[in-house]
Amino acid sequence: MNYAGATVVDDSCRYRSSGNWETIIRPVPSKVRPKSNDVALVADYRETVQKEAEKFKNEMELLIKRWTNEVEDMSSFSDMVSHKDYVTISAKGSRAIPLLLNELRHRPHFWFDALQILIKANHGIDIDPVNEEDRGDLRKMAAAWVAWGEESELI
Repeated sequence: MNYAGATVVDDSCRYRSSGNWETIIRPVPSKVRPKSNDVALVADYRETVQKEAEKFKNEMELLIKRWTNEVEDMSSFSDMVSHKDYVTISAKGSRAIPLLLNELRHRPHFWFDALQILIKANHGIDIDPVNEEDRGDLRKMAAAWVAWGEESELI
């Protein structure tokens, strides 16, 4: 727009007939109401996130179950942790941590190295909550990790 030779680049002010500029103050709305299509987009996004989370959980459960079944008769700890499913789980990222901690809560097993790898890679900390006198006792080791997970609000 052009008023008396002056160009107005936005609508925050206007030129008055008296020759002065007047600032227009618009009230800020107290509530912003989403458009109906915005609500649908949010719902679609939530549904997508929930489906992805469910897919990840199912994949992890499959890997855990397969690993557990295949290492059941192994006596070598190094063979257990070098198993392809254990390595895959160890590379799954931070979303795997709560699932492994819950797995330890319900079915104690040797997930401690995987947890250490995941926590170091995703949180940058070296952690081993197991007391020296509890090493070798699978249930006590699992309980120490579960307690740490609860204190850290991961489960």
